[in-house]
Amino acid sequence: MSETPTPDYTVERSAADGAIEIRRYGELLVAEVDARGGRSQAAGDGFRALADYIFGGNQASEKIAMTAPVLQAPSLPASAGEAPSVSATERWRVRFVMPPGYDMASLPQPRSRRVELRRLQPRRVAVLRFSGFNWESTLAEKRDRLMAWLKREGLDAAGPPTFAFYNPPWTPPFLKRNEVMVDLAD
Repeated sequence: MSETPTPDYTVERSAADGAIEIRRYGELLVAEVDARGGRSQAAGDGFRALADYIFGGNQASEKIAMTAPVLQAPSLPASAGEAPSVSATERWRVRFVMPPGYDMASLPQPRSRRVELRRLQPRRVAVLRFSGFNWESTLAEKRDRLMAWLKREGLDAAGPPTFAFYNPPWTPPFLKRNEVMVDLAD
């Protein structure tokens, strides 16, 4: 069984306990969907629309390899320095990172108007990695822990937190890889 591809990054530094990293990501190509509803409902809706796209629901009927993580972030930005509520947000942006070897010209165009293809510019990101279930309370606690660490380190967020999920739902919780990440202001 081969491992699902993930985006390359370099680690700039890590917190003393190793759970938090400052990473640099290069340019990424993503397929994204705006989904309405609570986080869990929006994640399912967005995932289905994006899965349809990569499993051939595009104008070329081309299958595109699945990658990890699936990214989910509030669609509406929070006020500067303020983390949006996980449970109260009703619009979410769900993203699949496109595998290496594609550029914007070679990605097949989606059939669904909901699916958009985007280029994410290189960025510097603070990331807190954790395992377990992705319950709302867990995500809020991990987000708050990361935001508190940023404050202690004198680092400023450049947008709302993004949640990253790496494993299929049937993965035992103790083996799951989840992350909360925040783009950093330069």
